[in-house]
Amino acid sequence: MVAFISGYNLEKPLKRATDSGVEVDYLSDGTPLQRTLSREIYSTVPCKFKYLTLAKKNTLVSWLETNAGATVTWTIDGTAYTGNITGHSEHMVGPSYQVDFSYYARKV
Repeated sequence: MVAFISGYNLEKPLKRATDSGVEVDYLSDGTPLQRTLSREIYSTVPCKFKYLTLAKKNTLVSWLETNAGATVTWTIDGTAYTGNITGHSEHMVGPSYQVDFSYYARKV
């Protein structure tokens, strides 16, 4: 388990998708069948870091690649989460850089 890298300001996500751990399938006669896969509630947090210098972008991307697949602990808006970072993308916006990724995590 690793802690998220410090020194970066997360843009406020517009929305967080929540996964209740309940799946619904339908039998051949149309009857719904509900299955509880997990009692934990997970959220997908869209993460965006804007206005990065080249050095800050390279440090963040290096950290993301080094810790790919690791369980990451991170406190966002005073709430502690633990989960995984899924993929990342990087763009140049004017003279600065932007890095985006998703964080799939649960509250601790």
